[in-house]
Amino acid sequence: MASNNAGGNFAGLKFDMPSGAASASLQFDIAKTSSWGGSLGNFECKYICNVYGFSDDGESTVIGTWTLENAKTNLTNTPSSFSISLDLSGTDEYASYGLIFNSMETSTLGAGAGMAADITNIRLLGEVVPEPATASLGLLGLGALLLRRRRN
Repeated sequence: MASNNAGGNFAGLKFDMPSGAASASLQFDIAKTSSWGGSLGNFECKYICNVYGFSDDGESTVIGTWTLENAKTNLTNTPSSFSISLDLSGTDEYASYGLIFNSMETSTLGAGAGMAADITNIRLLGEVVPEPATASLGLLGLGALLLRRRRN
């Protein structure tokens, strides 16, 4: 993803979430890969990532946000790891999920300058909680096994 005085650029990704996930986080690595321009000393940008949940009718809700201010200063060639906590507490399960990484210039004097970054190792980590009926059935089965063992 690159940012320069012509405006910000973006990258998008659509992904699936396991049904019944109670909590999740999106993790990724980001590193500065290059910078250019004679007025780079005056150039600065920030990176933003919004994660969305989409309902069946296409309505979107932001369920996680990450922002990195002063990216030129705060990113190096060595990847940095970040994590976004996703809010899955809504009563309706989303039909699909997606994210958009944006970069935008925040300086006013960076004409002709820019930088690029690589976003790698995108990982989605979630914890699935069994439905109450599934949990009850499991306890009933365990109870039956214990009763059978006691009789023998």
